[in-house]
Amino acid sequence: MTKSPVYFVARKEGKFEQSFKYKLEKIIGQLGLKEEIREGGRVAVKVHFGQEGNTTFIRPLYVRLLVDQLKKMGAKPFVCDTTGVGFKTTRSNKIDALNLAYMHGFNPLTLSCPVVIADGPVGLSGVEVRVNGLLKKAKVAEDIFYSDYIISLAHFKGHPRTGFGGALKNIGLGAVDKETKARIHLKENPRVKREKCNGCMKCLQMCPVKAISMEEGKARINSEKCAWGCGCWEVCPEAISQWMEMHDTNNNLTVKMIDSFSAVYSAKGKENFSFINILHNITPHCDCSPFSDKPVTADIGIMASKDPLSLDLCSLDIVNAELREKENTNFLQKVFEKDYLREFLAQGKPNPEIIEKYGEEKGIGNKEYELIELQL
Repeated sequence: MTKSPVYFVARKEGKFEQSFKYKLEKIIGQLGLKEEIREGGRVAVKVHFGQEGNTTFIRPLYVRLLVDQLKKMGAKPFVCDTTGVGFKTTRSNKIDALNLAYMHGFNPLTLSCPVVIADGPVGLSGVEVRVNGLLKKAKVAEDIFYSDYIISLAHFKGHPRTGFGGALKNIGLGAVDKETKARIHLKENPRVKREKCNGCMKCLQMCPVKAISMEEGKARINSEKCAWGCGCWEVCPEAISQWMEMHDTNNNLTVKMIDSFSAVYSAKGKENFSFINILHNITPHCDCSPFSDKPVTADIGIMASKDPLSLDLCSLDIVNAELREKENTNFLQKVFEKDYLREFLAQGKPNPEIIEKYGEEKGIGNKEYELIELQL
């Protein structure tokens, strides 16, 4: 099998012509975006806007520079993310998520294009795609589904459930609706413990899909209607099964993330994707964390490919090589040095080999890659 090219521009800078702008131009030239994106095409730039309290997400300036390049090609870019699972966080609905995005610098004035929460008002606006895997269906966020081209601009970092997060996580978990995110994480939908229900009806009042009803003064969740991820467990921690109680194993989560990615990829067509990983601020945790720990290593650079599997595996390899050389350790060990991440081991230690083997099996990419370093 032919190796997939992965393009790399190192972090080294000594003059203006080596700044991020010129590195990005070099990367875009290798990806062939000008030839692939039609004039007037709606281009979804998928990024993560960061959780409240987090400060190590991708810099909005980097996104703006990509948007400027897309506009020069005659495209109509928009920058997007999706809502988070639950009811109480500042990313749980469109209004709060947009307000947070604006606060973090992702706004139309800064980016010079629309900023969109792609899965709608409460995170349930998506187009269903059937999946042949552990995950049986995925709902692609509506605005992403109806775009003409998708660019994943991902912050490469650690993750306590999958080991790391890059292009595959940015699309597999980030380009789908709230229900799909929850189905990836959980082994079952929320359920009411009837003996503990006091009949207050708070869960019934908050459910956006009207899946909860009262029977003999007790709440009951209709599993057929339930959207899994809307956060009723946050409203009633006493009588509704809790997030960690419902959580699937980390290995199953990883498999379902790949299933979800495959659904988005096949629905839109591989030819309508490009992938860029930013290896700056490489934290041990994901951008969903409400804080930012110090990076595990110095900034490394920008990597890009048409092959998302090769890109993520190459990104992981280059971080591991950096850590081996400097500290005789690896990325996964650095992730679980952190006490606050060890609790996630209750669902099993992440196994990045699942991403490599299952990703190739699902046909989303090639585990064999050729690293091509670009010079400025």
